[in-house]
Amino acid sequence: MKTMELTDAAARPLVEYARSAAGEPLILTADHKPVAALFLLDGVDEESLKLSTDSRFLRIVRAAREEAAQGKLISLEEMKREMF
Repeated sequence: MKTMELTDAAARPLVEYARSAAGEPLILTADHKPVAALFLLDGVDEESLKLSTDSRFLRIVRAAREEAAQGKLISLEEMKREMF
């Protein structure tokens, strides 16, 4: 994974750095501490990006996966009966 100090990143447009990262994020640092990540969004829609970084949504997904691992599942037919 590549890293770069924010003060050095001003030399070129950020999109050039993202393109040159070859599919992995470029970690931007301030005083050698990570502060941001830069990566291309090829094939990623805005909604997916927002959901993948939303802590509330990620908690819901984690809780649902835990329930599924414990066998707490219902069939599609059961879900339809409960919803309609």
